[in-house]
Amino acid sequence: MIRGFFLTLIVISLSVVQCLAGEESSEIIVAEINGSPVDMSRLLRLLPHKGVSDASIKEALDNIITEELAFQKARKLGLRPDQKKIKNAIVELKIELGEEGFRDYLKKEGLSEETLTLLIEKKMLIEMLYAEEVVKRVVISEEEIRTKYDEVKEMFKLPEKVVVVDVRFLQDTEESMKKAESLLAKIKVEYNGDPWRLVQDGTFIINQIRLNRVKQRELYEEAKKLNIGRLSGIIRAPDGLHIIKLVEYSPERYPSLDEMRVYLEGRLFPDALKKREKEWREELRKEAEIKIYDERLRDLER
Repeated sequence: MIRGFFLTLIVISLSVVQCLAGEESSEIIVAEINGSPVDMSRLLRLLPHKGVSDASIKEALDNIITEELAFQKARKLGLRPDQKKIKNAIVELKIELGEEGFRDYLKKEGLSEETLTLLIEKKMLIEMLYAEEVVKRVVISEEEIRTKYDEVKEMFKLPEKVVVVDVRFLQDTEESMKKAESLLAKIKVEYNGDPWRLVQDGTFIINQIRLNRVKQRELYEEAKKLNIGRLSGIIRAPDGLHIIKLVEYSPERYPSLDEMRVYLEGRLFPDALKKREKEWREELRKEAEIKIYDERLRDLER
């Protein structure tokens, strides 16, 4: 998901600060960015209702500067937003607010539909530039991935895995023992070691199961003595007699770095994105001519 400063810059909601952004504020220029003026009303839209401070003014103004520089660069590069997406954004807003609500919104914000369309186009241009120059240029080094892997791999340790075909006899009697011995011989001699070829007659059942070290301790310990594809002898367990065939075994292990790579990159991406965004902001300002009229900002602190 593309995240970043610009998501809050062009405000298209009914919670915009209204009491401060009057006609007079649109005539007060608080900054110039490569000759493009920023009026007070634009700044006021990004400030909270209460508790305006030097820090909040600086943050809002910094965002406006970045927004304007990004917009200017996007136009210079010849980026063009999809006109269908712009029209769809207007349509969706009308659907959300209703026709009357949409008209009230424009009136309350002091906007025409044409001006709103331009604001949406501007937002899309900035998003396009952000995607190209920030999101696509995020760098996560192999060293960072390795460090994060060593940090979190303990959380993802894979337990020992023991999978068997289990022939379980429903009773533990002398008769069941004799039958188990007979069937074990048949599996070995007649069925080439394949328990699935036995015809179940209601005295035993056959399943393939992953053994639990605690709940099936006797089977688990016997299974670990076997090689893959080999049969056990007859095992007496609390739930009856068993014959097992080991079909899969893997020791306890950590997942490899490559197995966890996508997860690790996902964990590292937010910080890497912030880092790249910070670099980008600085790059935009390198040759920009920015004038801030501090004396016009002093009355905002209240």
